[in-house]
Amino acid sequence: MKASRFAITALTTALVCWLALVGGAPAAAGTPHGFRYLHGVQASEAIPQGSRHVLLVGGGTITRIGPGDRIDRGFGTDGRVEDEAIQVGVQPDGKIIVLGGFRRIVTRLTPEGRPDPSFGRDGTVPLAAFPRFETEDAMTVSATGIVLGGEVAGTGKPALARLRPNGAIDRGFGHDGVKVIGTEEFPEIEDLETLPGGGYLVTEQNDNEICEFTAAGAVRRSFGNDGCASSIRFGHRGPGVGFSADDLPLVLPGGELIVYGDLSRYVHGENQYTVGAVRLRADGSKDRSYGRGGFAYLPFDDLYGPGEDGFSGGAAFGQGGKLVIGASLGIVTGMALVTFDSDGHLDRSLGEGGKVLVGEPFVGYANAGPVILRPDRQALLFGVEGTAPTSIVRASLAPRRAGAVR
Repeated sequence: MKASRFAITALTTALVCWLALVGGAPAAAGTPHGFRYLHGVQASEAIPQGSRHVLLVGGGTITRIGPGDRIDRGFGTDGRVEDEAIQVGVQPDGKIIVLGGFRRIVTRLTPEGRPDPSFGRDGTVPLAAFPRFETEDAMTVSATGIVLGGEVAGTGKPALARLRPNGAIDRGFGHDGVKVIGTEEFPEIEDLETLPGGGYLVTEQNDNEICEFTAAGAVRRSFGNDGCASSIRFGHRGPGVGFSADDLPLVLPGGELIVYGDLSRYVHGENQYTVGAVRLRADGSKDRSYGRGGFAYLPFDDLYGPGEDGFSGGAAFGQGGKLVIGASLGIVTGMALVTFDSDGHLDRSLGEGGKVLVGEPFVGYANAGPVILRPDRQALLFGVEGTAPTSIVRASLAPRRAGAVR
């Protein structure tokens, strides 16, 4: 009986996606209504570029998709820029900042993916311009400049290096543009984000720490425990239940943070996993009014049975405080968009009790990747598995109206 239900779910999802592609099904709230494959494209990261385009970054290549979720062939060379891209950011005017890998340079491209000679020297800034600085491949881009995360060579001390928006070294930052931000090997910088009103958020590789720094690079000691908050401590206090953060937290306009990832519990001799999130106040303390006891999560019992676990991919924060997490729910169920309201409770007006199920009707199972929320309340979920093509699923997250087709 259970296997039959799984088969029916997979077949139904495949049919919905096929009908949507040929225009035979109306788009209901929380229903996938667009399914497309991008062959030869990797999407470990998805970055909005204005309201019409998304940059997909993976395998050292930047690909741009436009309206209709199709590759924009006018971008770069036939829709792509191959630039050994490790990190990519977008400036407010749509220009693209690329931290290159093997060449160890920062490059700026025009919004259309062409080299921008007005940046630095002929469009590039070599990292050698910062004496004794070695990047850890972390970068954040904002209207005030470009900040790289790394360490002072030979010391192991974490450091930030800052460029002005035009590529000039910001020599007022630290010493000749480089600011030491910690002691030896802590925090070991994994990723960076710019905070509202200035300052930086740093995620630490080994200890699951989230640390805040001012715009000048000083530790913001009012945050967490002397400047850092540990995601290890976010878990339930009950035995065998924990929380593991995934990627950078989402930064809310008021300075609060949404830390998303996987919740786990140990039951009957094995671990079970589901997707969830916690909300931190601006001072780094856990907001226990969020969700259930401080957690927004898909209940373990809402998974589809033994062997079905939930693992988070990407996440996005949208209109009305809605949180959307892309989830991999197992080989049978495939991917899903799990939606929460502003209080951290499942938005059961969408999909199946807050889960917008996304089958893979042609190539089977895919891992959930980045999530993009459009201004028109459309959600894009990117998925990929091994050498399979990147899949894009579009779903409506508009509130369900009385009489709307489900």
